[in-house]
Amino acid sequence: MKILHIAQILQGGTAAHICELLALQGREWGNESIYVLAPQDQVSFLEDLEDVSVLTFPSSRRDFGSLWGFAKAARRALVSINPDIIHLHGSYAGLVGRLVARFGRYRRTPIVYCSHGWSFNMRVSPRSQAVYGSIERLLASRTDAILCISRYEHDSAVAHGLPRERLVTIHNGIAVTPSTGNWRRNEGSAGLPLLFAGRDCRQKGFDVLLEAMGRLGDADVHVVAVGPEPRPSDPETVTAVGWRRRRDLKPFYEACLAVVVPSRWEGFGLVALEAMRNGRAVIASDVDGLCDLVVPGVTGILVSPNDSEAWSRTLSSLDSEMLREMGRRGRARFLELFTSQTMHEKILQIYRQLLPPEVVHSSSRHPEAPARLSA
Repeated sequence: MKILHIAQILQGGTAAHICELLALQGREWGNESIYVLAPQDQVSFLEDLEDVSVLTFPSSRRDFGSLWGFAKAARRALVSINPDIIHLHGSYAGLVGRLVARFGRYRRTPIVYCSHGWSFNMRVSPRSQAVYGSIERLLASRTDAILCISRYEHDSAVAHGLPRERLVTIHNGIAVTPSTGNWRRNEGSAGLPLLFAGRDCRQKGFDVLLEAMGRLGDADVHVVAVGPEPRPSDPETVTAVGWRRRRDLKPFYEACLAVVVPSRWEGFGLVALEAMRNGRAVIASDVDGLCDLVVPGVTGILVSPNDSEAWSRTLSSLDSEMLREMGRRGRARFLELFTSQTMHEKILQIYRQLLPPEVVHSSSRHPEAPARLSA
């Protein structure tokens, strides 16, 4: 059994998903059976995968020359590995990987594809959304299984004409770790501590959070922002600390009482899941995949997206005891539904569905009978 994972770009949730999945696939078949093709300039995002074979191409840029280099690297990887299954991560890997495989000698090798957030769900022009949808529809016929990371992603794929019979909803999952424990206010602390963890880009809505914090006045709230760099214009109630590796985020979760996710769109929202794993409440935009994670009033609060006034009202009304209870319930919800083991087992069922039993079981540490998975 040989699995080739291909990613054109590694950032945020995509890199975290690959790391979580490959750790369990390595236990299932051995690290010698797992291969990854990834950009050389982002290999550092593949944390704790030292024993997995990583092939690289020079750049994660998306100009023609870089994508052509990616396509050639994908073809070389297919020829040298001759995988039993091809697992594509992200829209550009889905485009290039399917073209290289299906119009080469690997047209019969099963392809599993996950966009990790559909391009046609981005807040772009309707014309661009239509073009992205057309490309995905065309390539869907060259794909054996299309994984959707949330119910919203599944439903929007159906709405854009992708074949329902090839779509399977499998939520992202992360490994179980001990809960961070209860937060206690430190003497002299700056205010109710909240955490933002994400890129400073339009999708993640950090600008909305900054505007909301600027409206708060004397409200007893303080945000630590991991990802954005500090700027002189930031409100005094926001402390930006720049980018940190995923493995280094634990102290930030320990120091906060809730995690804020003000995204304008979000296929899933891995940072919300990280918060739940750490027993922290989630205050998130009422959009897309975040609605699969956050149960309003139970594990967190959903806020109107792109609305700094609504965010300001919500942040000013936070109660520490309420957030503690939401965090405890969020931890329980994570353990029930969103562990990496659950994700791995569902993806394993897809592999079993697409491959002969003797291939799947050839080096498996845990052979089981083939199973079918419904959408």
